[in-house]
Amino acid sequence: MNKEMRRTSVLSFMSFGFKYGIPSDVNFLFDVRFLRNPFYVPELKPLSGKDEPVKQYLSSFPEMDKFLDSCENFLRPVAHAFFDSERNVRVAFACTGGRHRSVFCAESMTARFGNLFAVEVFHRDIDKYKGGESL
Repeated sequence: MNKEMRRTSVLSFMSFGFKYGIPSDVNFLFDVRFLRNPFYVPELKPLSGKDEPVKQYLSSFPEMDKFLDSCENFLRPVAHAFFDSERNVRVAFACTGGRHRSVFCAESMTARFGNLFAVEVFHRDIDKYKGGESL
């Protein structure tokens, strides 16, 4: 199958927070609660995984690159297999609140796969945190 044909299928990445429930319509789910949580860094708490200071914080830990590389290595052949059967793939990243770690991972995977496949990203719970509550 050539690249043009692969563009008819979509590789979707989403982020969400476990505290708001698990989506039922995903093919693969990665729990990223093992990664350090920017929520507990006061200046990062009000930000999201799309903000540069949070991205820099999370990228500073070696386990982040190892994790993202492992996800990419797993997903490449899986996406090809799904697309060969003309199916879409939906991959979710989940943390506690769906604002920092899962958002960063979904955005990172979207960037890594954007030149290979048609990709989209959706952050289900990014705006649910109201401040003052704990995650």
